[in-house]
Amino acid sequence: MNWLEIIEKSLKIWSVKEPEPDEVKKVSELLGTPSKKVQYVLNRWYNEILGKYIDKRCVSICEDVVECIYSPIVGAIPRYFPVILHATGTVLLFEKDYIKTIAFPIHRAMDYGIHGVSIPDETPIEVTERIDGWQITFYYDPILKKWIAATRYVLHNMKFEKGKLVVEDFGNIINPFVETAMVIAEASGLLDKFKGFEGWTFTFILAGPEPAIIKPPHPSKWNWEKYRLYFICARRPDGTLLTVRESSDLLKVEHVPIIEPKSGKELLRIYEKSLNSMSIFLRYGNDKITPTIIEIKSALYPEAMNLKYYNDAKALTILITEGYRDEVLNLIQDDYVKNLAKQFLQTYEDFIKLIETRGEVAEEFLEKVRPYGKDIVNEFIKRNWRRGLRKLLASIASKEKDIQIVLEVFKDLLNTIR
Repeated sequence: MNWLEIIEKSLKIWSVKEPEPDEVKKVSELLGTPSKKVQYVLNRWYNEILGKYIDKRCVSICEDVVECIYSPIVGAIPRYFPVILHATGTVLLFEKDYIKTIAFPIHRAMDYGIHGVSIPDETPIEVTERIDGWQITFYYDPILKKWIAATRYVLHNMKFEKGKLVVEDFGNIINPFVETAMVIAEASGLLDKFKGFEGWTFTFILAGPEPAIIKPPHPSKWNWEKYRLYFICARRPDGTLLTVRESSDLLKVEHVPIIEPKSGKELLRIYEKSLNSMSIFLRYGNDKITPTIIEIKSALYPEAMNLKYYNDAKALTILITEGYRDEVLNLIQDDYVKNLAKQFLQTYEDFIKLIETRGEVAEEFLEKVRPYGKDIVNEFIKRNWRRGLRKLLASIASKEKDIQIVLEVFKDLLNTIR
């Protein structure tokens, strides 16, 4: 059962009936802090979880009928106690005394390296690559009596405009991501494939012509042909989460890439600084409802995309100082910017060669570096040349933005050590 459903049902029952201490403890464990005190659990849920780690957005459909979607707070520091793992677009239906999960998308993955999350020694059951797009959840809505979609954060009749939530009548699709996904699902015959699976939840990724990480314009149903839906997985009515391969066999549709399972250390080595993959997911364990899923994120993929689509100066400096020479030039699409990048690469190589040969820098150089931070000056004083240069270039690019200006500043610095 979905843990959000357990909590909401328990709190409703407790409002009219005093629970046993063991019941309270079981619910409190889902909230990450074991306790047998009802008031503590109520305070934990309403004052510490909701609004801080989980957003609960509801729409009143008619008297005594409400649907709510539970989502992670954007920008919140990740926490991995049970209930948060299920708050990834779960939709609950409240109908008088009846509470039921009607959408239970794939649960939250845990970020490698955050809060001590490590990679198990055993080989994962399945490894998949993340498609850089937006989560779309398809589920059968018993009120609408049809298949509908939601995003990870809002229902079909909700959208954000300038940071504010807009909610219209239930059944009216106003969310551009849902609207586009529904058009694709209908045109491709996907909606027909869902027939007979009422009660199941299907999680997809909506991918567009540009990666979602660079925050491109919202999709539109009028150019839906530019977008594709990639199947992530299916979840049975009893909560069992199928693997990507099992899910694909079920519906016979295009799915996210499946990678050959290897040891976690090997996968970490390959993907933690990938320029082409945003992240990969490693699935472990025999838990049928909430198996352990660990995400290995690439530290450099965002920089690669910012360079490719925005010619971002800071991204250029980071990738060059990380040793990506040919890759940088291949990412840049504009010939003029590519020429600037070649000059930047040459200046960087000249700088490193000269400074490592001499083994010291002049006071004039340190004076020019000083405005960018004492810690950067200290790196050069300690002769941590490459680390100091990496920090210096990133700091310059953060202030100047334009690649040509950053290049001019860099060349000027080079002249002070010649």
